[in-house]
Amino acid sequence: MIPNTIFDNLLPSLSEKELKVLLIILRQTIGWVSKNGKRKSRDWISHRYFINTTGLSRKSITQAISLLIKKGFIRAETTSHQTLESSNDRKGQMRIYYSCLLFGRDDCTQPKVQLASSQRKILLTTKLTDTKLKPQTKVNSTYHKRLTDFQRYQQVLREGKDKGSL
Repeated sequence: MIPNTIFDNLLPSLSEKELKVLLIILRQTIGWVSKNGKRKSRDWISHRYFINTTGLSRKSITQAISLLIKKGFIRAETTSHQTLESSNDRKGQMRIYYSCLLFGRDDCTQPKVQLASSQRKILLTTKLTDTKLKPQTKVNSTYHKRLTDFQRYQQVLREGKDKGSL
C-alpha cells in the first residue's frame, strides 16, 4: 500500500535514511490490517526497532525522523496524542507513536490529501478489489510446465525426428 507518488515524486527528494524510516513507518501502520478490516493510523515504534530493521545508527534515525516531520510526511506523538516536533521533545519519551501523513486516518483505499506541501495534492493509492484480495491460483498449462532435463532431452529428440521425417 505504498502510493505511487512516493516513487514518482518523493523518491528523488528523500535521502536513503529518510526513505528507510518512512518505509518502516508505512509498514508498521498501513501495512497491517486488523481483524475488523481497518488499517492502523499510528503505531508505537521503538528506536531499537528502527535501528534493527534499517541498519542505521541512532543518530541517523533521529535525523531522518526530524527531517520527515519537518517535511510533513510523518507525525510523532505521545500516547495522549501530544505532538513531538523536535528531537528534544522526543528524547526520554517512553513510547512514541508514528503516523504517516501521506494518508488520511480512515482507510487507504481512497485518494488522500498530502499534508506535506503548502499546496494540497491528492495521492492515489491502489484500490483493493476482489481480484487483488483473492489468492493467486496457478495456471496449469503444458506450455509452461517445468520439465526435467531428461524429459526435455526426450522432447528435443522427438522434435528432431518429426522434422527429419518431413
